[in-house]
Amino acid sequence: CDVDNRQFATMRKAMANVAEGADEMLGKAKLYDDYRKLLDTEKSLDAVVIAIGSRWHAPISVRAMKAGKHVYCEKPLVRTVAEARELIELTPRSKVATQLGTQGTSSKSFRRSVEVIQAGVLGPVEQVWLWSDYCGKFPPSQDRPPGEDPVPEGLNWDAWLGPVPWRPFKAGVYMPGCIKAQNWLDFCNGMLAGQGCHTFQLPVRALKLGPPARVTAELPEPVKETYVSRGCFRFEYPAREGLAPVTLWWGDGGKYPPEEITNSVKECRGQLPTTGCLFVGQRGEL
Repeated sequence: CDVDNRQFATMRKAMANVAEGADEMLGKAKLYDDYRKLLDTEKSLDAVVIAIGSRWHAPISVRAMKAGKHVYCEKPLVRTVAEARELIELTPRSKVATQLGTQGTSSKSFRRSVEVIQAGVLGPVEQVWLWSDYCGKFPPSQDRPPGEDPVPEGLNWDAWLGPVPWRPFKAGVYMPGCIKAQNWLDFCNGMLAGQGCHTFQLPVRALKLGPPARVTAELPEPVKETYVSRGCFRFEYPAREGLAPVTLWWGDGGKYPPEEITNSVKECRGQLPTTGCLFVGQRGEL
């Protein structure tokens, strides 16, 4: 199911070159450009994989779960707090298996890190520093460009936009690729959501984090229709389940932790990675 039928043609051509019989197999596939028609028609479906822009993640997940389908949804799971609350309320009643696609949480290093932290090796963890410069630099927050371009043949632009307010199509502005759409705030929540959902997973799991008591943002320019050029956020979490209160910082667009915080990392690695998660405990760091 895809709102852009060019995607299937591209995939079919690519698969034909790497897997014998793939072209014939894909030629038998039923194509849909509306997930509602898919769910209403294909009664034999057991599960769905949702790998589209995050603006669509919650609506499709809700519809599929209510239809009794197991759901594997790519990150970020939701775009708004209201969507998160809806899924929290629906999930225990749906009687289906659900999973969020943040693949790094299945790695040995991730699981071992959780064990080390929860075993108390670092002592009480009072600071966590997260950063990502993985996608490079972005321009200052801006409004959409004026004008309109012809919608490419085969693309259902209205369905691509989905639940967000309609806007005219502009070639090369919102697509292709998730990074182009990520920083338009109608579609996603920028680097904080698109990349932060990877890095936040470890402290959330290891430190049993719930909702923060306070969030502070330090932004370099007024917020318009896109994410800012450099994000800096501070999350303060209260004590929970015998764990100490903890402050977590997130930075992107070149916003790295202070030098005095990362000196030990540089001593071990030679340089600071472009994406990182640093736990600072009373007895050690990870």
